[in-house]
Amino acid sequence: MRALLLLVLLLLPAVLYGAAATPARPVPVVVVVLDELPLGSLLDGRGRVDERRCPTFARLAREATWYDRATTVGDRTIQAVPALLTGRYPRPGAEPTRADHPRSLFTLLEGSHAQQVHEAVTSLASTEAAGGLRVSGGDHLGRSADPVDALRRFTAGIHNAPGPDLVFLHEVVPHFPWRYLPSGRPYAAADAPFEYGRPAVARWSDDPWSVYQAHERHLRQVAFADRLLGEVLSRLRAIGLYDDAMVVVVADHGVSFRAGGNRRRLDLANHGDILPVPLFVKYPGQRVGAVDHRAAESVDVLPTVADVVGVSAGPVDGRSLRQPAVDRAVKTAFDRDDRRFEFPSPVAVETAPARSARLLAACGARADLVGRRAVGADGADEGVLEEAGAGLAPCWVRARLRLASRGAGASVAVAVNGIVRAVVPVRPSADGTCALSVLLDEAAFGPGRNDVRVYRVQDGRMSRVRCGEARVSPLQFHHGASGFGRRGR
Repeated sequence: MRALLLLVLLLLPAVLYGAAATPARPVPVVVVVLDELPLGSLLDGRGRVDERRCPTFARLAREATWYDRATTVGDRTIQAVPALLTGRYPRPGAEPTRADHPRSLFTLLEGSHAQQVHEAVTSLASTEAAGGLRVSGGDHLGRSADPVDALRRFTAGIHNAPGPDLVFLHEVVPHFPWRYLPSGRPYAAADAPFEYGRPAVARWSDDPWSVYQAHERHLRQVAFADRLLGEVLSRLRAIGLYDDAMVVVVADHGVSFRAGGNRRRLDLANHGDILPVPLFVKYPGQRVGAVDHRAAESVDVLPTVADVVGVSAGPVDGRSLRQPAVDRAVKTAFDRDDRRFEFPSPVAVETAPARSARLLAACGARADLVGRRAVGADGADEGVLEEAGAGLAPCWVRARLRLASRGAGASVAVAVNGIVRAVVPVRPSADGTCALSVLLDEAAFGPGRNDVRVYRVQDGRMSRVRCGEARVSPLQFHHGASGFGRRGR
């Protein structure tokens, strides 16, 4: 009897916490966490993954299990990522460190898996792991100096170690600042000012056009993030790790685009933008995709990994997604002040096309002129266009305009090489000046010399805004070191 009691006491920590447990199956595990990516930004108008914007996610949907009602449990990275890694809801005052989160995915597998870890913001990784440990990342509560470069460098170093691997990658992509086109070409400098809303970017301005433009910039960067994810998955395939591994692709939280509303702080109006996140799990050997409509939460990731690997997850708030679904009537989440919210399940998702249409309808932009030839004589308006910096694609057109008249319903059209590419509603200030800022498609520009002109649109007529021929019109962009050309046309 004493011997049995002693055996129970020796095994109890492993049973409760899984820290010292030996996996029943040597399954490689890969977890990729993207940052500030709402589910709706992946979806087309039918609620499916948009094949054109996000071909990597679309392929993943064909090969993995998509938990299409998954939600995060925190509106901040320092809450959301630890919740993913521990299976526990955020605790007030907890720092995203190993000291405050002693049991996590890393400790769960530290005795069995060689760990390759890149944490951009958190620092929960184990100090010791079987087969060695490779850790990279940004400063605690900070960021990598160049998130894209950091992600690519880590991806290039992923290798197939003897025995099972744990690969964990979190980088602040496609997180603001938005400066990349779908091709990966930058159109704005890393320190470019945020021109929409307040500098702290906590709350949007009341101007729906500026929020619409921010949304368009976000979607371009989402497309680039999809390309980067494709590079990660291609690396896994190239080294023979993908097929037999459990691969989890998830986002830490979303972001909201509502004029006058909170950008990231969770509230009753934006919870459908902040909480629903992509969650795809490719189980070992899985070849055919599936959609699971259960009310998943991000805290379910750790118990699911534990279930697949064959160890105990220990005390967690989540549930294994491999077990029969027990539907949650409410979804739980915490805001940055550690206040707990509960929302009815499922949480409605606004798709990217619906979001764009809502914002456009609110600002009254004229889409009927886009694609037409620009025709108009010089008018009384004038302005100054800013040229793109060295090495930047010229797609972000910015100008300071002075309008001679300020009639209601005035708009400004931007033409490239004689074709109208955007029509922007104008709301001048009291002194008649206004800022023009619009992101155009790469396909609007060709290599070499491109002619960019601005027109005032009012009462059905177009008149050219004089923007200083010698300085900015036509603009000069050369196919060369920056790699800008016809790609994407």
